[in-house]
Amino acid sequence: ANIYAWYNRGLIMEEQGKYEEAIKFYDRALDIFSFYTVALNSKGLCLAKLERYEEAIQCFDKSLRADRKDVSTWNQKGFTLYRQKKYSEAIECFNKALELDDSNAEIWNNKGLALTGLNEYKEALKCYDMALELEPEFKEACQNREEALKKLKEGEK
Repeated sequence: ANIYAWYNRGLIMEEQGKYEEAIKFYDRALDIFSFYTVALNSKGLCLAKLERYEEAIQCFDKSLRADRKDVSTWNQKGFTLYRQKKYSEAIECFNKALELDDSNAEIWNNKGLALTGLNEYKEALKCYDMALELEPEFKEACQNREEALKKLKEGEK
């Protein structure tokens, strides 16, 4: 099979929630070309879903060595760091992603989550507002904004 066949088999397994099997197929694709960034990113996402965060970060870092301008990789790395409660490092990744594309509501929302993790509620609100300006129907950003606003008000009491 060729690189695309292995990658596509991995995608099918990933869509079925079979992350371990998906990783095996992505590895087969990566055996053919170790800097195949879409396979590295997909493998990283599967590893993150399995809470194998350090391995996921390694995939994202390798992908970024091949393409420093990949917005989704910066976002995925940032979200993986966020899930590890490494909020400052996550924010650095989200900032790099936003330098490349500041019109991505998901990244603004994710940066808001990381800022909320640092109890930086005013800054988080600005991020959620940006996300909602870009995507007014973004329910998650709306809920996150309400939560940050509530915590900001609690802190003022």
